[in-house]
Amino acid sequence: MTDPQWTTQMVRELFAVLYGGHRDADGRWHPDTREAARRRRVSQRTIQRWLHGDDHAPAAIPATHLAAILRRRRVRRADLRREELQRARQDKMLQRAGLGRGRGNLKADYADRGWLDKHIVLILEDQHRPLRRVAVVRDDATTRKRTERGARLIDIIYADNKFLAERTRYQILADVEPWRLRLPPTHVKQGHTQVWLASAPLPHLPVHVGR
Repeated sequence: MTDPQWTTQMVRELFAVLYGGHRDADGRWHPDTREAARRRRVSQRTIQRWLHGDDHAPAAIPATHLAAILRRRRVRRADLRREELQRARQDKMLQRAGLGRGRGNLKADYADRGWLDKHIVLILEDQHRPLRRVAVVRDDATTRKRTERGARLIDIIYADNKFLAERTRYQILADVEPWRLRLPPTHVKQGHTQVWLASAPLPHLPVHVGR
């Protein structure tokens, strides 16, 4: 929790997600310090002090307080383990799609389901909260438009099939894991364990992933 990668900007975003807030014309988030103070049982001045400073500087909030806030919001190990198993399953299915006839080849079945069609990986940001998520959908205009509705597109990656797109999804989630949050399903329509703070650094993302 003392990792300097928890910047002032990240903590502001964390507080805005948990306690409410607003975004100014420059795109910076300003948490509701009164509500944060009430929920954290400290003075409003203390909250303001925690959130004061350069966006990219290490956050001023004491490590013990940050740890207490994150304890209930971090993604559980069981969820991370489930993602590892899902990623391994996707890789296994991709491998089976390339096997020869009579060796467990499921290529025809996968093709019928559309899994071998071109897919896209979308990184989307919530318009009302400093949260990002990743979505995998088939590469067609209607599906993409529906998926992007109510969000801001941050990046897009093209993939030769669903399995490679899913592999990319899980790699992105692993890279941003320190800043992921586990929110109640009522607060997040999709992927309530797979959202992360908007200012978290993204890895270098490819334009296209193929075999």
